[in-house]
Amino acid sequence: MPVSSRRSGSTSGVKALVLGGAATVYGVGHPVAAVVLTVVLVMNAGYAGDFRHRVPARD
Repeated sequence: MPVSSRRSGSTSGVKALVLGGAATVYGVGHPVAAVVLTVVLVMNAGYAGDFRHRVPARD
């Protein structure tokens, strides 16, 4: 199984937890903090995708 397919589930779980945390922060009356948390999550996911690379196979 490729590494990327194994990691995708855990990454989705982390995103779900952070977005759930953002929803909780919004729910307790901090909408600006919830938006900031969501923006940071989206930017982090974008940068992680840009900087992800395959490790060259050994001979």
